[in-house]
Amino acid sequence: MPFTLTFTEPDGGKPQSHPIADGELLIGRDDTCDVVLRSKDVSRRHARFFVKGGELLVEDLGSHNGVYVKG
Repeated sequence: MPFTLTFTEPDGGKPQSHPIADGELLIGRDDTCDVVLRSKDVSRRHARFFVKGGELLVEDLGSHNGVYVKG
């Protein structure tokens, strides 16, 4: 089952959608991430979304501010 991550940055703007290609999606400030967020609140490699057993999971990659789901 394909998954898509959709979000809006805190400063507003249009919603962004990103498919979870190859089973994972990296988010952070670093240009090597799949989704680059230019915010002081986001770590260089902040989080990883990945598919395992047909479920979408999120892993905090040691970010300073943490990852919150539905919070």
